[in-house]
Amino acid sequence: MNRRRPFTSDDLQELGEFFSTALEVVPMREVLAGNRHSQVIGLRHDVDNHEQALPTAVELARWEAEHGWHSTYFLLHTARYWTSGRWKAAAETIALLGHEIGLHVDALAHALQYGGDPHEMVQEALSDLRSAGHKVTGIVGHGNPLCHKALFANDEQFVECVRSDMGEPDRELHYRGRTLKIEPRPLSDFGLEYESISLRMYEGDDGIWHTRPNQLYNTDSGGQWYYPLEETVEAFRSLTDGQLHLLMHPDHWAEAFSLQEVAA
Repeated sequence: MNRRRPFTSDDLQELGEFFSTALEVVPMREVLAGNRHSQVIGLRHDVDNHEQALPTAVELARWEAEHGWHSTYFLLHTARYWTSGRWKAAAETIALLGHEIGLHVDALAHALQYGGDPHEMVQEALSDLRSAGHKVTGIVGHGNPLCHKALFANDEQFVECVRSDMGEPDRELHYRGRTLKIEPRPLSDFGLEYESISLRMYEGDDGIWHTRPNQLYNTDSGGQWYYPLEETVEAFRSLTDGQLHLLMHPDHWAEAFSLQEVAA
């Protein structure tokens, strides 16, 4: 299943067959709450800034709910669908299907490139989501290409996500003549409870982030599975401790649904 880009209906069927072997497929808020059984899959979607990302997220949400599976959809506050307001109807549909809505944080990158206060950006985005009726308690950082150029991670604006091996937590970032100082604040300042990556990783005494013991992870970043899905399926079957967390990007799955459905 790691052979093709984009993913097709055959890939979706194969993924569904895999999900059917799990006790449950759950959103990340349930993992945080303690649902860490080794045969439970924690599933999240990063809804990025691509034309088909948002409508395909809705279709994935419907498909999952039809099978009794639920997941977390992290919406990107710097995406075109956000500035146009199209996220509102999509988020309502996704939430009514029983899924969790979270925030895909891109504030450090946006502030470094265009100016502004990243903390104010996050507060404003969360206020928009919560005003629309969504109880948002989780975030995950967006892998903006600027992160690689300026050597930072978007979630570093939160104290709980500081990475000692990346530099001082309050260091300055520089890009094309603009300077931005990272001033981390606790998640609780924003009414947040978790950052998704920290549910499978922890910072050791050596200052380096490590994967939790027996933790499994796979992602379709770039349009193919980072690890062959067959390997993940096999490892999951024999897992007796730890858990599998899976990351999907809806924009890679547009062709798994008919064009009429995706356009809806």
